[in-house]
Amino acid sequence: MVDPYGALAVASVRSLAGNRRLFVLRMAGDVGVVIMETLTPVFLVNRFGSVAGWTAPEVALLIGVVRVGEGLSSMFGRAIDPFRFAELVRRGQFDQVLTRPVSPLGWMLSSGLEPRFAFRALAALVVVVWASAAAGVPLTVANVLVLALGALASATLILSIYVMGAALTFLTVEGSDLANVFTNGGIGLSSFPLDVYGSALRLTFTFLIPIGLCVYVPALVVLGRDGPGILGPGLLLLLPVAVAAVVGLAGLSWRAGLRRYTSTGS
Repeated sequence: MVDPYGALAVASVRSLAGNRRLFVLRMAGDVGVVIMETLTPVFLVNRFGSVAGWTAPEVALLIGVVRVGEGLSSMFGRAIDPFRFAELVRRGQFDQVLTRPVSPLGWMLSSGLEPRFAFRALAALVVVVWASAAAGVPLTVANVLVLALGALASATLILSIYVMGAALTFLTVEGSDLANVFTNGGIGLSSFPLDVYGSALRLTFTFLIPIGLCVYVPALVVLGRDGPGILGPGLLLLLPVAVAAVVGLAGLSWRAGLRRYTSTGS
């Protein structure tokens, strides 16, 4: 039996790769985004020597890990981006998704696959490798696994927030800016060490919205650093539990929103 989700993903990739020039240009644009978003903070930190004791390569390591996660989550979750999904619901086109003999969420994730974001993740991976070498982090098996865990956890967290934003859209119809605050805001915040923020913000983005747990704590582990207050490398053990909790909450939110969905017509 043919896997319907795999078939949808293949069809999506083929349709996007049809216009090769556009695909290459968009791919180059995504790589350029990562380069610019890395160089700007790195030059800033390098100008002052360090920020909260973190050097430019160490900050670049944070940026690389979270941008790998962003690239992976965007590759699979573009179809449930708050603004795109809101347009789908507003036009009544989500009704067509419900007629498919597959999971609505599975259909959205697989049919909206955008492989160009894989190049954003690859560019960020290059940043991680460079930053690790410049910061003196040996790429041992243990360190690679820790950094991979942080990147995959970031991707899962961002994708889960997209799902929760889409679930909220079932009720509000308009796109949920709240999801963008947590995703874009969390990505920007985790691009700098949590040492520079106040304790309330640190705790919020470590335990409530655990983007700091996904990025900052793995960086502490591989760099051999101690974090401020209760934030330390030992929190790495909480990372799988925290991400699993967010995934579970996203699943419950999606089901609750789907039950309350009322078509807006076409």
